[in-house]
Amino acid sequence: MELIGRLLKMATNSLNQEFNRFAQQYDLTGTQMSLIDFMANCGSRECNQQMIEQEFNIKRSTTTVIIQRLVKKGLIEQRQSST
Repeated sequence: MELIGRLLKMATNSLNQEFNRFAQQYDLTGTQMSLIDFMANCGSRECNQQMIEQEFNIKRSTTTVIIQRLVKKGLIEQRQSST
């Protein structure tokens, strides 16, 4: 069982590294690219920070930093929630 866990961890690391390499050509990280994709596929519903935190299983502070960087790059727009 320990071997399977180690192999899964290695595969995850490899995929993350490859995704980051791909995203780098757009001056993004893999996580930033995933977040943009998630937001683009929210459809007509509003995509809020809490949804992002749940989808990516990340802390509020991490989400805030990612959002701030994407806003600074002009890739997303941040607004107050309408609810």
